[in-house]
Amino acid sequence: MMGRFTWFRRPGSQSCAECCYFEADPKRIEAMIPGLTVLGSAYASVAAGDGICLRHDTYQSGRFGCGDFSPNGTISGRR
Repeated sequence: MMGRFTWFRRPGSQSCAECCYFEADPKRIEAMIPGLTVLGSAYASVAAGDGICLRHDTYQSGRFGCGDFSPNGTISGRR
């Protein structure tokens, strides 16, 4: 699965943080991952910029990018 993601994006390419599939709201992340608050918090500074890709069902950095990018606001009911 990780082969689809890349740390390095070409200039002008889009990041996961700008994608409609990326959920970065700490409150929603904690609701999606039962028990997360036992280990820490989605509000922690080390989690800044991280989120859940709803397309690939992965927890990752918002700096990633992949070929399934879709701009914010393109899925009905999302952002």
